[in-house]
Amino acid sequence: LDSISLQTYPCIEVVVVAATPEHPALPLRCGTHSIRLVSTQTTMPRARAANVALENARGVYALFLDDDDWLMPSHVARLVSVLQSQPMARAVYTGVSTVDAEGKPLAQVFDIPFDQLRLRFQNLMPINSVLFSVAAVRASCRFDESLYLYEDWDFWVQVSKLAPMVHLPGVSAVYRIHESSGVHKLNSKVQSAEEEIKLKEYSESLGLTYLSTPFSRAAANRLERMGVCAYKIGSGECNNYPLIKHIASFGKPVILSTGMNNIE
Repeated sequence: LDSISLQTYPCIEVVVVAATPEHPALPLRCGTHSIRLVSTQTTMPRARAANVALENARGVYALFLDDDDWLMPSHVARLVSVLQSQPMARAVYTGVSTVDAEGKPLAQVFDIPFDQLRLRFQNLMPINSVLFSVAAVRASCRFDESLYLYEDWDFWVQVSKLAPMVHLPGVSAVYRIHESSGVHKLNSKVQSAEEEIKLKEYSESLGLTYLSTPFSRAAANRLERMGVCAYKIGSGECNNYPLIKHIASFGKPVILSTGMNNIE
């Protein structure tokens, strides 16, 4: 809330969605901006809380902000200026820097030009980087409440189908990466078979073919139990003959990377 109070854009209503019944009371204002608390009688998962926020948004534009991320003072003003100057646009996003769970800066920065195809493979924008038209988005887009991870990525894919999202270069927000963040999960090893199955199902729901690179026979067996249609072998394993023979025994297509290796 402190970062919202410092925004240079003058007309903001802060809608706080209480994801649990025990949410503490809030002040009536955040700097010069009014605050409205939407209470709940039951605990809400992230996707449900986001939909409640979308339903309660009363402004022309909206932006989501998790309670552990923050915005730089010019963030909202920069994004609003783009949507006001491009009336056919439905959403705009800008660059976001990252910090770890303790707030220490990380090297990773999200400031990637928009690419519709790339968005289907990679989330290009943290949730606090995007400002969108409420009327246009609310009419046809919702967070998928069956998802416990990547729900914002799925939402941006929906929004991008309304019109290409506009990329505004430059960093003006901060995203915290920790154990429960989607970015952390996306850039780390899958922790369980259940998570990998959900990732496979989600990929296939987007019309994608799910491939994974196993580095052991046990990992290959797990993929076989999941019913993958093909295998990818990394260049570092291209002379791992026991692994290659094991994967070949499944009788499925194999993509074999060779890197700097040759036939000798």
